Amino acid sequence: RLVGGLDGQIHDNWKWGVYFQYGRTNYFQTNANNRINDNFTRAVDAVRGPNGTVVCRSTLTNPNNGCLPLNLFGENNFSKSAVAYSFGTAVQDTHLTQKVISAQISGDLFDTWAGPVSVAAGGEYREDGAHGTADPISSALRFFTSGGAAINGDMNVKEGFVEVGVPLARDMPFLHSLDMNGAVRVTDYSVSGSVTSWKVGGTWEPAPQFRLRVTRSRDLRPPNIFRLYAPTSTSFQ
Repeated sequence: RLVGGLDGQIHDNWKWGVYFQYGRTNYFQTNANNRINDNFTRAVDAVRGPNGTVVCRSTLTNPNNGCLPLNLFGENNFSKSAVAYSFGTAVQDTHLTQKVISAQISGDLFDTWAGPVSVAAGGEYREDGAHGTADPISSALRFFTSGGAAINGDMNVKEGFVEVGVPLARDMPFLHSLDMNGAVRVTDYSVSGSVTSWKVGGTWEPAPQFRLRVTRSRDLRPPNIFRLYAPTSTSFQ
């Protein structure tokens, strides 16, 4: 993860800042001795063949299916090749990346009888990507548990916001402080379009060290990149 930024000041009451961030995560997972459901089901369904040897029942009708019978009773009553037919290793190799650039400015607009009216504004641009591979058995949903999942997708988000804080009273009876605040944020998602979120609220301190707060807001919970692009998978835990 690499982050760099700059901060500055305009006159006495205004501050600005910008930063850029790059992050990458390499995720590699293996799950050995994982049961291959269809192969295992064929392998344990073992019968006597025409010449008396033990074979998979499915081999009687499909001699070239490669099934090797698996004896579950007793210890080590199966060959390595039979185990290799019924069990395998699930593999997932995924690379996650994120790029963010953000800028903001904040300061006081003017003073009132209760203090300065403060404002903040800014914008952000973010790119997220997830790319990776999985083994063919996982992709076919054939493993019993924790199969790999190949994902391939990108998205970007553009945001702009404005926040305002307004003091209404200070150092008065039952009004040690009284403030209102509000914010608006416009967000544009590359996968779903633009949407607006907002909040309005207030804080009241009737006395020092005792504060009441109320807020009304419209909030968002967009899907992350895995919910957008991850393939169907099955698992049993």
